[in-house]
Amino acid sequence: MAKYNFAEGFGFRAKGHIVYSDNTAGGEGLHPQPDIKAATATMIVATLVASFAIAASPPPGFSSCADQRVYSPGRRINACTALLKRPGLSSVDRALIYYSRGTALCEKGDLNRAFDDLTRALELAPELEVAYVSRGIVRRDLGQDLLAIRDYDIALSLQPKDARAFSNRAAAEFDLGALDRSLADYTRSIELLPKNARAYRNRAIVHDAMGELEQAKSDYSVAISLKPTDWSAFDGRCYVLLELGHPKAALVDCIIATRHTPRSAAAWDSKGLVLLRLGRGKAAIRAFNRALHLSPGLATSLYGRGIAKNRLRRPDGAADIERARREDPKISSKMARLGISE
Repeated sequence: MAKYNFAEGFGFRAKGHIVYSDNTAGGEGLHPQPDIKAATATMIVATLVASFAIAASPPPGFSSCADQRVYSPGRRINACTALLKRPGLSSVDRALIYYSRGTALCEKGDLNRAFDDLTRALELAPELEVAYVSRGIVRRDLGQDLLAIRDYDIALSLQPKDARAFSNRAAAEFDLGALDRSLADYTRSIELLPKNARAYRNRAIVHDAMGELEQAKSDYSVAISLKPTDWSAFDGRCYVLLELGHPKAALVDCIIATRHTPRSAAAWDSKGLVLLRLGRGKAAIRAFNRALHLSPGLATSLYGRGIAKNRLRRPDGAADIERARREDPKISSKMARLGISE
């Protein structure tokens, strides 16, 4: 499977980062705000300061600095920068502004500046729990999983029932191969926030990596029931159904995934593998072509397309298989576990 933002998966499927929120760059809600279209400045601050025992009233203009549901990251960055130039701000005000600008910078992918702002926020307000969670997200995106886990540990020492901190720590633990700990943290997150579809989908990926396919299928199904528009969960369940030996059922999910996420290499890769298992070589090649257009080095699609070409007695199949082996020397054994071999 292709690398894609965890909207999509990992393990053999090597799907990259987990994204926990529709409106953040890489974490489960950098601003855990009320679920409303336009939160007022007072509500935003109340949410942010809820993680530490300080009463705060927002400075004028804070909403345009902090409200990610209404304002773009660029506009929020500019608003926060302007606010920081005001005289007379309290340390709490400055902490919240640095925090808000840091999360906006994270959304824009400016991770080093985001890290600096979040660290500054914590220097000013060491008990601002959400800033530890957000800085952990940045550290994970920078490849610093152990340091990210340290930040999540601190966050959980301040707020032991923060489901988002458990989910984000689980993702970093997965990166490090600590599957048992990752599974336990996702489970705890689900206990605290039982309607979080992404946590179920992410836990399904851990189950899949552990070879617990029925549990993975069950979690994907719960994720889909909670959020029927989570197309990556359909892709994940498609793949697990293929692993379980049910390609016809898998194809239904893959069709849904590719219809709604046509630029997902992983979804086309899954569909190609399923079609190959069903003996539909020409259709499989078309799906693999779509996947490789989006992700040219995707070993599973190269290998699958090579096998499909060989079965159709086309002369260029061997070149695809050889290239797949250069991309992933273990591709043959991995594909064999899916019931696909030369």
